[in-house]
Amino acid sequence: MADARRNQGERTEPQAGEGKMGRREMLVALSAAGAATAAGMLFGGGASAFGEALPGLTVGQDVYGPAGGECCGNVAVFDNVAEMKLADLRERTIACTVSYYAGWEASPLGALGGAFYDIVLPEKFSGTPDGFGDHLLASGRIAVLRKTGGLLATRYGAKGDDGATDSYPQLQAMALQLKKQGGGSATLDWAGGAYGIGQTITLWNNTTFGGPNWLKIIAQTTYDCAVVGVPGANHVHITELKVDCGYVPAQGGLYLRRNNASWHAENITVIRAAHDKSRKGGRAVTCEAGVNPALYGARKAVIGSIIAVDCYMGLCLAGGTNQEDSGVIVNSLVAERCETVVGLFGNSAGYPHPGVSMQHIVQNVSARNCGKSVTYGRPHGLFVSDRGSNVRIGQFSISNDPGYGSISSLMMGDWHNVVFDGGTFIGACDQLIRFARFFEADVIRDDVFATSNCEFRGIKHVGTCTDAVTASLADDAKVRDTTIELSTDAVSSPAILTPGMAAKTTVRFKLQNRTYNTRIEGLAGAIGSIAQYADYPNTSVICGLHEQH
Repeated sequence: MADARRNQGERTEPQAGEGKMGRREMLVALSAAGAATAAGMLFGGGASAFGEALPGLTVGQDVYGPAGGECCGNVAVFDNVAEMKLADLRERTIACTVSYYAGWEASPLGALGGAFYDIVLPEKFSGTPDGFGDHLLASGRIAVLRKTGGLLATRYGAKGDDGATDSYPQLQAMALQLKKQGGGSATLDWAGGAYGIGQTITLWNNTTFGGPNWLKIIAQTTYDCAVVGVPGANHVHITELKVDCGYVPAQGGLYLRRNNASWHAENITVIRAAHDKSRKGGRAVTCEAGVNPALYGARKAVIGSIIAVDCYMGLCLAGGTNQEDSGVIVNSLVAERCETVVGLFGNSAGYPHPGVSMQHIVQNVSARNCGKSVTYGRPHGLFVSDRGSNVRIGQFSISNDPGYGSISSLMMGDWHNVVFDGGTFIGACDQLIRFARFFEADVIRDDVFATSNCEFRGIKHVGTCTDAVTASLADDAKVRDTTIELSTDAVSSPAILTPGMAAKTTVRFKLQNRTYNTRIEGLAGAIGSIAQYADYPNTSVICGLHEQH
């Protein structure tokens, strides 16, 4: 079979009755490519590597085949790429592979990786063939992959074998091809199992990347993630990204770094992302600060949805005075069995950071069985902040099963100009809000930062907690100009406010407790540390009310 097809490639003119394929035979052979793709790339006059339009057929011929049912005399057909590479194909021949590897033509999914190639002379090819999409033939000529309609991972030889093979070289070759041509799309097409990767896939400007198949990290990568943009990569679109980090230490899913501006990431799913105390990481999605805003511009990123399961952190947002990270919107986040749902990090000096340097919006957060500190033996939180600034988080709903146990805090850290726009937490905790330094270490030795100009509004708790709100320092400057509105259920501490919180002169509370049917409102100093819910059963009290006559 192979000899007959190779011989056809050696002739300028096919002999009558020899070396021709019927249209239906061709399309059946290319079941993975699809009839529509084949018609557009071959029969419909699509552009080729020859730099000109190929002779096409009429619409009627495209559908029903030319007279006699025969066509395509200048097409050489091969079972796979290895067979094609051995053929002595003349320039301007069109090669067609049924599948990429031997045996893939019998895949339960149909033939995988089948494609069309234009045969060109080396001097007419720019650069060196990567050996994954474009191939050097035994004859010295080059088979150039038809790239009409975008690139497919299986056409570059990526194997969906759940990580038994490292397909990073093939997938990175796709990204490099898009860089070479100035942009385009690369699809992680379904191949029956995840594509294993032992390195981070790097993207350039004007790239559309993703698809229905999974990526599985099989080794520690350079950037501790599956996909990243080069510094300053702009106008990148992630259509769908599914990553299994395999509990490889410090690995994560998507990493927007160093001014990756104007990104759109639609659907991100990351599972089994483990933190490492030295390398950190373990975050499903990270939006980290850049280092040169003047050169690369602002962030400007929109993330449609994130699903994080069995990860250290669902979403990490970072920024700072010297590391701009602004204009980021996350429309939805779902987390399950994660240590932290959202982490905010001010990664440079100059706290509190201005809005032009750090600014994000996160909406519609849902989580289940999250918040336990497994990696570190110290207090923790579902939402944590290490000098996070200018972030708005709206509409969260978090539920921990009774068997999950109690967590340290719903919210922990130092915050500036951060607003929580309402949400519900169902479960047990020590404190709902803990104003204390958060840091990724076993022991947090300093407490030098403060919370200022924040609003924690419309937060409802169903379950038990020891204290509603605590502060690590009684110093008035530890928490300033902040509004806290909480609805609590069962609070085991008898005092409404701890002494540390009662010392704050510019913190305004609106507290409601279901157990005593009590509502307390006023400045922290007016409420004081002596007042107890039991003192005001079935009562609504405004403390410190001053009337002028």
